[in-house]
Amino acid sequence: MSEPAEQQGGGAGIAGEAFVDRGPCPLCGGERFETVHDFAKVPVRRCVSCGFVHSARVMTAEGARRYYTGEFGSARHRDGQILNAAINERVLARLVDLGRVRTFLDVGAGYGFLLARMRDRRGISGVGVELSAGEAAHGVERLGVDIRRGTLDEAGLAHGSFDLVTAFEVIEHVQDPVPFVRSLARHCRPGGHVVIGTDNFESPTVRRLGAEFRKWIPHSHVSHFGPATLRRCVEAAGGLAVTGGGSFTPWENVLQRVLMRRAPRPAAEAFDLDAFVRTEMARGYRMFGVRRRISAAWFGLRWRRTMNGAMMYLSARREG
Repeated sequence: MSEPAEQQGGGAGIAGEAFVDRGPCPLCGGERFETVHDFAKVPVRRCVSCGFVHSARVMTAEGARRYYTGEFGSARHRDGQILNAAINERVLARLVDLGRVRTFLDVGAGYGFLLARMRDRRGISGVGVELSAGEAAHGVERLGVDIRRGTLDEAGLAHGSFDLVTAFEVIEHVQDPVPFVRSLARHCRPGGHVVIGTDNFESPTVRRLGAEFRKWIPHSHVSHFGPATLRRCVEAAGGLAVTGGGSFTPWENVLQRVLMRRAPRPAAEAFDLDAFVRTEMARGYRMFGVRRRISAAWFGLRWRRTMNGAMMYLSARREG
């Protein structure tokens, strides 16, 4: 997880939180939109000017902070992050020369699994930033990694002090993504790299599954990027030069796409906010053992140097 709507999802109290209108497009400032999915309470729209897809309504700042810092975290999040850490380490090895990395900042460190892997397998010292109290405590107390509670700008870390700054599956939770990327860049040393990973909401998988794509969680996933809008966001932040990217489509997405023989259900049937949040933090991670055995091998087979897959990654070098 990490920063708040600024970030990732949940708690049973969220259904009662106030939502506010998003205002102009957070990427270009445009004010003309078309509806993508008319989810109740939190519809998703596309900016006519720049194509950026995002939730039209978001939690208040106070509501988002309570949501992410309080009860956020679950067995599902923990197990998912174990799998993601193994994949994200491989992503970094493909996009960055890890032999030149000595200092590493993971924004949205969650339970700390990527920090621990980079330390134990690569000998790279890392610091994490995480909003969720429970997730951060797991990393500190059980894995012995350094995780600072709060947002990146609250962490008190020196600007320009990290060879590598990462944000995996975080930017989709951020209400104002351009300032967020600007903060990532500030913490990276000149010549160092920023790597961002997020769902590609314009991938063939998403188009096929429609409103039933499982990452449409519009109260917490509030910024829905495609390759062009992610690149535009990074370039708008300033101080970063895009150096590469890649993607893959998880096997679960492929299987769901193959098995779906009917048209996707409409948004009103595919996602119900009140029903979702009642069980959000109580869900398990189905077939964790199977997924753990398959995921790393599948990634090796499906990784591509394009950003068209369902999970996409972009790397950029800090200039100056």
